[in-house]
Amino acid sequence: MSSWAEAALVADRVLAEPPRWCQRRSYGGVFGASAVATAVLHRAVGRLGRGVDWSSRVVSSINSVAILCLYRHELGSPYDAVLRNRCERDLAMVALVGYLVVDAVLSTRELVRRRRRLAGTYGDPLVLAHHLIIVVAFCVGIVARLATTYMAALLLNELSTPFVNIHALIRRGWTVRPPTVERLYVLNAAALVSTYLLSRVVWTARVVAHAAFAWASLWRVGLLVGGYRLYVLVFLSALLLGHLAINLLWFAIILRKLTSHYYYYYDAKRQKAL
Repeated sequence: MSSWAEAALVADRVLAEPPRWCQRRSYGGVFGASAVATAVLHRAVGRLGRGVDWSSRVVSSINSVAILCLYRHELGSPYDAVLRNRCERDLAMVALVGYLVVDAVLSTRELVRRRRRLAGTYGDPLVLAHHLIIVVAFCVGIVARLATTYMAALLLNELSTPFVNIHALIRRGWTVRPPTVERLYVLNAAALVSTYLLSRVVWTARVVAHAAFAWASLWRVGLLVGGYRLYVLVFLSALLLGHLAINLLWFAIILRKLTSHYYYYYDAKRQKAL
């Protein structure tokens, strides 16, 4: 048996309780503070005009930068990734849940108002599904104290968010873009595709592969046989695969839209030059 497995078997018999400052009241306080701050920021930015979509893009970008500042990659051994918790990391994820809940409420309201099912529009059903998966997974993982390392690792997905929002704001802000803005648009599109591919497709697939190996390893040494852990991890596995599927679908939509846009744009430019 490997050293990590032996350590896991010993630690599993005496799982330490979280410190006093890392209890439900702490989680509730962080969640409430995050939700209130998000709602206030939405309202403040929304007053600048352009409706809820404008405020959602700006607040989303601010949130992504804050999350990336908290990001730490620490997958480690199967035991560390699945069974070891860190309160500081969990509290950071609770803060993200507060943002996502408020954002999902606003997105639902906008979806009901517009009754449009357009990808890339605020109120898109894919956005709601994405938010719901993350909120449910984070809440279940934190309460069950299982697999939160993987959830924290997926915060790297936020690397592409600012570029997605800049792309949307430029498209809606200029019907006819001046040359400087067009060059910025092209550079941002390249950054969007590359960061999305690396942070949301490749990295999420790597997390899925690591999770599959880790859970198989823990099953083999008897840490997941019986009890609630197996059922929780099966449920979290389904949510993780759903998260990867949404990222793949979004990436396909992004590629289709960008290639279609640039084909028509440069074809029109070529026809004008003839």
